[in-house]
Amino acid sequence: MSIDIDPLRETDGITVTDHIENTQFEVYTDRPVDPRPRPESDHYFPVDASVAVETGSIEIPRVAVVETRAGDGTLLTHGDCYAMPDGTYHVGINPAPTKLYFAFESGFSVSTTDRTTRIDLDTPGTVALGFRSLHQTPAGTRLLPRPIRSR
Repeated sequence: MSIDIDPLRETDGITVTDHIENTQFEVYTDRPVDPRPRPESDHYFPVDASVAVETGSIEIPRVAVVETRAGDGTLLTHGDCYAMPDGTYHVGINPAPTKLYFAFESGFSVSTTDRTTRIDLDTPGTVALGFRSLHQTPAGTRLLPRPIRSR
């Protein structure tokens, strides 16, 4: 697998390592988590890796736009500060070092500071976190077409 997902040791959340992009980043939660593998089909968009955690909030250490889709994939809204009623949602975070998606059933709110983006669920529960590398192969290893040489 090109993406590893591990619990953080010194704070609550997970660390995500994308071996193709050669990046690592953290996603924070409001409680200790034990990431459990989940089917990639839990997500509206394709993902390379998926886990589930029990949490009431998710915080990303960057300012991001949060895109919210209904359970059927219909785009509902996007931005960095809003609230949604109870429902089934697919949420995307942009930008992130890898594609980052959440799926859950709960009302929620999105808020940002000058350094973080936070999603607070109205009802803590299971959140599926999906990750997809931005590329298929590491940078510098892609085969480039040979230049055409004139005779």
